[in-house]
Amino acid sequence: MGFENDVFVAASLIHLYSRFGVLNVAHKVFVDMPVKDVGSWNAMISGFCQNGNAAGALGVLNSMKVEGVKMD
Repeated sequence: MGFENDVFVAASLIHLYSRFGVLNVAHKVFVDMPVKDVGSWNAMISGFCQNGNAAGALGVLNSMKVEGVKMD
């Protein structure tokens, strides 16, 4: 899509797709982001949680740790 290069727009898309339960698209936007900030990580983890996908949320959280992102 090209929006994943703008961190704010990509995080907003993740939130939008997650809100409507389209986690596969939300996750694709997340994975395609070249740079992720804490807000984008949070949006993806929250999206999985809000849709009852604890395994997905824990997977993203684990990836966050592996990437060395400082959690707040």
